[in-house]
Amino acid sequence: MERVGGRGGGHGGRKLLARSRSEPYGTGRESFRCGGFSRRGRGLSRPLANEIVNSSSRTGGHPCCGAEPGGGLGEYLKSTVPCSILWRAGCPVGLRSVCLTYPVARMPTTQTTKISQLLDPEHVRIGLAEPSKNAVIDALVDVLAGHGAISRLDDVRAAIFAREEKMSTGVGKGLGLPHAKTPAASNTVAAFATTDEPVDFGAVDDVPVQILLLLVGPEEHKSQHVKILGRISRLVSREPLRERLLDAETPKAVIKTLREGEAALRS
Repeated sequence: MERVGGRGGGHGGRKLLARSRSEPYGTGRESFRCGGFSRRGRGLSRPLANEIVNSSSRTGGHPCCGAEPGGGLGEYLKSTVPCSILWRAGCPVGLRSVCLTYPVARMPTTQTTKISQLLDPEHVRIGLAEPSKNAVIDALVDVLAGHGAISRLDDVRAAIFAREEKMSTGVGKGLGLPHAKTPAASNTVAAFATTDEPVDFGAVDDVPVQILLLLVGPEEHKSQHVKILGRISRLVSREPLRERLLDAETPKAVIKTLREGEAALRS
């Protein structure tokens, strides 16, 4: 991996990136190079630098210094550069303490397609007792809304049911995949459930659904969206894993089963 910037350039309050006449790169509006920061002697990698530069240019600001119109450093970092990138780039200690205070959304380059990483235990339900497809979907949407994973709830719900009207998301072998891409979602989020009794989804193989993954994300995460749907379909096509998911008694057991299944997909 190509790296730019000097070695051992201390943290003397300088900006992480500085304007440069040599080795320009970036977006066309501004060219930057590493300002000499390093951590354990390592400079800033070009891909990481480009990620910071591109994210800053989209918002009209400058990396790490918060020089965008009408905002401070904290708000700037909150909406643009992930703290993990700043940390790896060797940001000043003072700046690290600020950026680590603010959670930020994943940028497209860090989108996960692993279901076990996407799911939180709070977003998993065991043995839902809802009587119909619509009731099950509503319950899963409420799971995400109840833990702050989505806002604009009515818009998200409408997008999911609009997709369901086009074609049933009962994809076969007892799996239901209600999903939607919508501007109402800023990040890709998921909820998982098993049901006490099989639920009629009008599935392609007429088998009622007992395992569900609800997936919601923005339009720009289309590639991630498709990969996740394909991954869960491959996982649940394996009967032993289906049985383990249905036998799981806790959300953590569900996520562990999915993690092990995903590891087996790679082998």
